[in-house]
Amino acid sequence: MPFDITGVAHLFQIALTPAFLLTGTGALLALASSRLSAGMERARSLHELAKRDAKENEYQQEFKALDRSIVLLHRAFVIGLLSAFFTSLVITTLFCGQFISFGYSIEVIASALFAMATLALSISILFITISVMLGKKLQHFITRLEHG
Repeated sequence: MPFDITGVAHLFQIALTPAFLLTGTGALLALASSRLSAGMERARSLHELAKRDAKENEYQQEFKALDRSIVLLHRAFVIGLLSAFFTSLVITTLFCGQFISFGYSIEVIASALFAMATLALSISILFITISVMLGKKLQHFITRLEHG
């Protein structure tokens, strides 16, 4: 099979879209990781406060909301990783499809993988959004605890 520079150049153009999605997914994963880390740190400090304070029951609402937020962020992170995986598979499929016959149309395979990647990314964004909304509720608890 002769080398087709035009076909390869076109393949690189097509592969740029999922590469941009991969970059955006990486930024979203960084955000989720940062918020997850902050939530875990707050849980540790809250645990220390609750041990020293006789009013441990007042901390329970914040603990529950914080736990929900951490669970959502963890799920968002894992699903975001899944999105990155599918996106990487799209790029791999596009390049391998130039040299290997899959038995199916390469466009169908790449399109299905891209759809799964964007669906996973959408779910990850939804979980992060819900976590941010819980963060507002957490801020209310923190303000109330600090001001008695």
